[in-house]
Amino acid sequence: PPRTLLSRLAVGAQQRLTDEILGELHAWPTWNHAVQGKPECPFTIEPSSATIAPSSPIDFTVRFHAHLPLGHRSMAFACLYAVGVPTSGHCLLPYVRLLELQEARPHAEGVRRGLPLFGGAVSLLQRTDNNASNPENAPLGDVGTCAVTAICLQGSSIGPSVTCLPSAVTLAGDVLPFTIHTKELTLRNSGLAPACFRVRLTSKSEASPMSSALWIVGCHEVGPRPHMPELGPEASDVQLAAEQLAAQWPPLPPEGPDAAGPGAGAVVTVAVEPHEGQIPAGGEV
Repeated sequence: PPRTLLSRLAVGAQQRLTDEILGELHAWPTWNHAVQGKPECPFTIEPSSATIAPSSPIDFTVRFHAHLPLGHRSMAFACLYAVGVPTSGHCLLPYVRLLELQEARPHAEGVRRGLPLFGGAVSLLQRTDNNASNPENAPLGDVGTCAVTAICLQGSSIGPSVTCLPSAVTLAGDVLPFTIHTKELTLRNSGLAPACFRVRLTSKSEASPMSSALWIVGCHEVGPRPHMPELGPEASDVQLAAEQLAAQWPPLPPEGPDAAGPGAGAVVTVAVEPHEGQIPAGGEV
């Protein structure tokens, strides 16, 4: 559309489709199908053309394809044309006559009567034959196109956002000291694009009074799981319990006067696996 119209739309001064706009649509430059959906014209409409039977509806799907840079705003007009319209204009009926035809013509079940688009103002007919430059030689059967209506498409590219529900998960229940406890949480991606996740590990974050009690690790930071040794039937209950405690994984946080680095001073080890990855659209981990 012209820059003056874009300016009026940007400040909200253009609220409706006018006769003047409909009359100028034919002169506006158009985006060819190859660039639709690209940064030059990030909009697509499907189907691009259709034949609509009497008393039959059809749905047009408009999509906006976001491109960088973030915050960039795009605007375009989508025009609906009637093709094969006689250039004589006799097929363009007034609004009142169109309403009368809707009342008189039986409609298919489930199809509601709509607002006649040809009523009132219509754009100038544009001839599509070789005689358009010389109307005097044009035959009576000349046909052209007529702009029926138009919609303004606007879109802005924004950064991705993530919503986690619930925002916090509390694992309730008492736990025994020095004994491993396992909880399983499921992350589900209900969006239309892949989503990455990562658990904040103690080694990757600054220590704070609230998190110092937990040593949060990835499996790669504490080594592989130890194997429980095979004990003979003569092993006592005390020996069996000692071996089970020794085979607990993950290990306890580092302690003692020489303990330093991530996890020093913590009282609980929390190992998360996997601690990072990607969830496909509609998938879970």
